[in-house]
Amino acid sequence: MLFRSGVNDLRTAFNDAAIGVVTLRLAPSARVALVTRLSGAVQQFRNTSRDGGLLDDGGARDLVWRTDGSGTVAATAWHASVEARDLRADGRQQRIASGRPQDRAAFVSDSGTAGVEADVTRRWGRTVAAVGARADQWTLVHRTALSPWGTLSRTWR
Repeated sequence: MLFRSGVNDLRTAFNDAAIGVVTLRLAPSARVALVTRLSGAVQQFRNTSRDGGLLDDGGARDLVWRTDGSGTVAATAWHASVEARDLRADGRQQRIASGRPQDRAAFVSDSGTAGVEADVTRRWGRTVAAVGARADQWTLVHRTALSPWGTLSRTWR
């Protein structure tokens, strides 16, 4: 039996992607460190049928910025960070039906997040206490969340 490809069968497909990260580290003193990161990722794809018609195409872009700071003062260590992310994606799916291209699905998504966190750790001999909190905001679901936390531990010898 001879195989015959259909009008919606995949012939060619491509997917291009790129990622980049830049990091800046700064230590203004022996007890304080700051690190800033900026990253980005992009991706594009396209699938075509045996006749050269479009089957699927789309892409995405993700940008992230984050800064972390940490340091020590006597027996107390601190850490704080802030970050923001912006994500955009789009795509569509198309098939031939009744001899004509028909859109089956399409989407565009544009969302972002922002977060901030801080914590402090204090040591008294073999006892360590830590408290902190993180707050996040999501633009896609229009929600903000606060997550406080704390720990207390003791090392037994």
